[in-house]
Amino acid sequence: MMTKISQKDSQKFKAIYFVVLIVFISIYFIRAIPSECKNNHYQPGIYSLSYKKQNSTVLGLSGVPAYVIAANKTYRGLYITNLQIGGQWSQLGLRPGDVLLSINNRVAINSQQLDQALSSTTSKSNRINLCYARNQNNIPIIVSKQVDFFPTNDIADQPPTNNSSHSSITSIQQNKEESISALEAYMLELVNQDRSRNGSVPAVSASAQLSELARNYAKYMLAHNYFSHTTPTGLGPQDRARQAGIQGGVAENISMISRSGNDRESVNFSQKQMMSEPPNQQNHRGTILDPSHCCVGIGIARNNRKLIIVQEFSRVYN
Repeated sequence: MMTKISQKDSQKFKAIYFVVLIVFISIYFIRAIPSECKNNHYQPGIYSLSYKKQNSTVLGLSGVPAYVIAANKTYRGLYITNLQIGGQWSQLGLRPGDVLLSINNRVAINSQQLDQALSSTTSKSNRINLCYARNQNNIPIIVSKQVDFFPTNDIADQPPTNNSSHSSITSIQQNKEESISALEAYMLELVNQDRSRNGSVPAVSASAQLSELARNYAKYMLAHNYFSHTTPTGLGPQDRARQAGIQGGVAENISMISRSGNDRESVNFSQKQMMSEPPNQQNHRGTILDPSHCCVGIGIARNNRKLIIVQEFSRVYN
């Protein structure tokens, strides 16, 4: 016996059919996309998650939380912005611009937990699992390896390493101190070398006004024992520039590095750190290579322990 289906029932069946079809298609495509990449429309690369700096006292490095997209997967870690001369990061072969993803499967965004894990090692030598991302031709490559880590605060107790950063540390300890003006001139030379090497960006000229602004701020941070673009009284770069009579505003880079004997090498090290940041982003590297900048002022201040460097760029000749 056959039952006649009314036009109303037919429309109802069609609606149910299309709903079921859409559900199955959705499930298929959702399962086809790796879970790490869902809702992600970014290209492979390294992206900042926050500007809040994390510091690892055990490794002697600092950085900001970052998001890495590589090989259709996403990772979170610590984008390395600064390496302290003599720090234990040299044992791991890390460099500025790397993203430290995990140590012994512990995600690296929380540097405090990393320090606790590294400090808890009781043996003189400890083999650890290291995972980090490193840019190669602007594409992040994930590196996983095992390394021997020697948990000690005494660098002299550590075994020799082939890491080039460690060898440069040795050379830093053997040279004489240079004058501040010579160091500032050297950094200007490095800035223009980097601009020339990266797209033949025109050189910036030295500005006496901007140099005075940069030097005064470097001295101020050193005297008041802080490191920030904003003063303890709330004055930012543009506020300080206006007070100094600077026209057109400024773009400011600041850097702080431990002293180990040769300040010229420290200045070079600082510039390399800034230039190792991801390209085509608003960061230290982007400020240095901005083709609209026509002049710069560089100021350096130092004491027995550290070196503070300030770069003040401007689009208007001052």
